[in-house]
Amino acid sequence: MPSLITDAVKELETMRSSLARRALVFLLAQSLLCSTVFSQQQSKQEGRPRRVGAEWPQAPTSTVTLPVPTPVVTSIAGPEPKIRVALSTEARSAVISTTSHLMNASGNGTTLLALDIARVRVQPRLLSPLQQTNDPDSFRVMVAGNASREEAEDNAKDIKKIANEDTQVAFDTETKTWGVMVGTKQARDEAEELRARLEDAGMDATLSGPANPTPPATANVNKLPSKTLSSPQPSVRFASRISTPSTEVLASSATNPHLFSSSAPVSFATDDEKNAPVRYNDRPYRGRIEVFTNLRGSLTVVNELGLEDYVRGVVANELSPGGYPAIEALKAQAVAARTYALKNRGQFVAQGFDVLP
Repeated sequence: MPSLITDAVKELETMRSSLARRALVFLLAQSLLCSTVFSQQQSKQEGRPRRVGAEWPQAPTSTVTLPVPTPVVTSIAGPEPKIRVALSTEARSAVISTTSHLMNASGNGTTLLALDIARVRVQPRLLSPLQQTNDPDSFRVMVAGNASREEAEDNAKDIKKIANEDTQVAFDTETKTWGVMVGTKQARDEAEELRARLEDAGMDATLSGPANPTPPATANVNKLPSKTLSSPQPSVRFASRISTPSTEVLASSATNPHLFSSSAPVSFATDDEKNAPVRYNDRPYRGRIEVFTNLRGSLTVVNELGLEDYVRGVVANELSPGGYPAIEALKAQAVAARTYALKNRGQFVAQGFDVLP
């Protein structure tokens, strides 16, 4: 009996060692197989060609340098040009002031007289009755010769911008053209001034009235005269008329109702323009403020200043350096503003100023 047990134990030990050997052989074979498969996959990846994208086209190595032309700078000979900007053309009164010492000159004089006060109120004063604009012997300005109503309406819009006058489109039954009647009937001087302004803007304007031989005496007010060609006439007129004035400028203060009066334009300035500029209705301006009466019996207020001071004010308002600090854009805007001012200088010479603000 003990021998049987011993034999069984030996047999079990033999079977156990045989299973261990088999397991070891299986694990070794599996390890060899995995390494072989991995090496084959790696060799396949190494043998596959890499995908290469198209190269970005390169600029040629040899460059050609083009000559840069030297800009031609044209300087304006003589003193700095003055620009006259109309701040108002229909003012009933104007308050001129400064925080320093106010000075004034009359009749475009160069000598400024110091005033004892720093705030002046200016008003127009009637010297003689103005000519009635509803007089049957008054005149009217017309721009005729438009081929269509649309063209006449476009001209009416341009006239409104140029002269700030009401317009009326009418049809000429004789010439079969359309025209524009500008404003209302007015005195000959006013009508001539308006006609000159329109001609300066490139429009062929004519007068309709008793002294104008073009329209007949019994012409209908809604009928335009035929367009006629005329040689260009000089349109230079002065703000202060040589004839007996009908209005004058009256200056007053809080303590003196009649400080001074003048039938010629009056200029106001300050003795410290940098720190205490002259003010019109409490708004500061560089240069001078000039006030004179116009043919309508109201005041025209003009800011007269140097070209560069004008550019300093325009650029800062149209292209703010704080909101748009691109220096090259500011330079371009300064060139444009300076060119515009010189191009349009004298545009409204018949009214006593150059440009509108």
